[in-house]
Amino acid sequence: MFCNTTSPSGNPCAHPKAACPLHTPESASVEPLAPGDEPQAAKPMRDPRLLGQLAVERVFEENASPLQAARLIRTLRTLHAMGNLPEDEDRILAEVELRGVVMNGFPPRNEKEWALAREVFDDDAIREFHRWEETGHGW
Repeated sequence: MFCNTTSPSGNPCAHPKAACPLHTPESASVEPLAPGDEPQAAKPMRDPRLLGQLAVERVFEENASPLQAARLIRTLRTLHAMGNLPEDEDRILAEVELRGVVMNGFPPRNEKEWALAREVFDDDAIREFHRWEETGHGW
């Protein structure tokens, strides 16, 4: 269900009723953080397909409005159409190069490639690359 409290613009509030940050008594009584406590930041979701699917599921569960989901999906579509940033392109090209090196049976060639390999490959693959390095040849 939706909050449906009339907003200052005259439209009904589209936040979920149980979690409306504007019109619930809980939102007014937020406890301050103790010294040294840091708020836990949510891990951003990187896959836009999963984010869109989550938005649609929330609509079906009545935890989000169709308008909210449509806005999110339209934003995701716009971001996708914009393409990659130049920094992303450099990372993608470095990963393609690393995969080519590994595909041909060679371990990563320098520390930068090793760091990227640790991000891209699992622990078993990294152990195998170290074995290749020790024996002097790949697969």
